Amino acid sequence: MCRYVAGRLVQGGLLVIVVITLSFLFIQLAPGDVISYLYGTQNLSAEALARIRHEWGLDRPLWVQYGAYLGNLLSGNLGYSQVNRQPVTHLLGAMIPNTLLLMAPSIIIASAIGTNRGNRQGSCRPLVEIVVGSPARVTVSCSCGRLLVGLTAQRRTI
Repeated sequence: MCRYVAGRLVQGGLLVIVVITLSFLFIQLAPGDVISYLYGTQNLSAEALARIRHEWGLDRPLWVQYGAYLGNLLSGNLGYSQVNRQPVTHLLGAMIPNTLLLMAPSIIIASAIGTNRGNRQGSCRPLVEIVVGSPARVTVSCSCGRLLVGLTAQRRTI
């Protein structure tokens, strides 16, 4: 049982690393760059745009930018939204209650089904799988959904 849980934790950790890396790469592969998008209509000189790119670290090699990205994620620094003019953690914090409201019914239903299956089979393994696995599956679905929305959505200022 412990081996199974350890294996699932390792799989979850690897999945988180893959999602973080793909998110970073998709942002880097998007056409144009952030500075041109945010400041391109303000008629700034090339020197001013280069200075902003340097301040934001966008002139550094990709692997250095990825290391900074990981470091910021691990420290909880998700950056500052230039569009909404507030820290990203505040924006996400405001969305957590609605996200939990959407996740709760699926977790409750999955737990009820899993409990029923576990009770019928005479062991607690299916129950543990559902209780531990359901939040992981829901989280992965939400992450993949957000990634797909980000990839397919048009850039709009709300």
